[in-house]
Amino acid sequence: PENADARSILFLGFSAEEWGLLGSRYYAANPIAPIEDHVFMFNMDMIGRVTDNALMLGGRTTAEGLDAWTQPFLDEADFDLRPLPRGVFGRSDHASFFKKGVPCLFFFSGFHDEYHAPGDVSTLINRVGAVRVATLCEKMALAMATEPERPVFVNDDGTGRKTDQPPAAKPEARRTNVRFGVQPGYTTDGKGVLVENVFPGTTAAEVGLQAGDIMTSWNGTAIGSIEAWMPLLGSAKPGDTVTVTYLRDGEEHEGTGTLKASGK
Repeated sequence: PENADARSILFLGFSAEEWGLLGSRYYAANPIAPIEDHVFMFNMDMIGRVTDNALMLGGRTTAEGLDAWTQPFLDEADFDLRPLPRGVFGRSDHASFFKKGVPCLFFFSGFHDEYHAPGDVSTLINRVGAVRVATLCEKMALAMATEPERPVFVNDDGTGRKTDQPPAAKPEARRTNVRFGVQPGYTTDGKGVLVENVFPGTTAAEVGLQAGDIMTSWNGTAIGSIEAWMPLLGSAKPGDTVTVTYLRDGEEHEGTGTLKASGK
């Protein structure tokens, strides 16, 4: 309301993120109040596997002065901060708000061996770590709710552009028909797609990829990020042959494999 001491805080849980951010995209297009009145978005996605005190945080460049504003909270929380690539690259629900010109922060504890597998059970959650991340997010959200001035949006998605306008709309994500078989990371800062894990019996294993490799080319097309790779993967069909160029310990390698259908 007008003249209130603090801004309202809206708690949302989105569905169908893996299918192309369907839930968050719908909300961003059909909000309960004008999207221009949404001052900030805090996104906690996969925060339950904090390992070695590490936390990834994206979005600190999405508003003027946000990097400095977050620093006291981060100092107090005392995580080993491992930033995502500059700007907002994650395929997660904050992206729907970023595209509407809403500054955002993305809290993420990283991928793990059980990602998207039946073995990802609740007993593996680092509950203490998750509570620490949630507490950090809570303190930031309460502080943002009482900031006298609203943050000024900056369109910094890692491409070097910096404007106060939302990014141009991109084609909607679509579900892939094939499974390649890697667990990707978000930490190569435009140099390629980091491979955090390779699942046995998959095309990625056939190609010869190993954890720690960085994929740089897909059938001759450079891939500097997950966002650059996903449309190529999405257009592939089962039975297609793919040649992948990758870096291992700084040396370039190449491997070829046949793509399999999703679920195989």
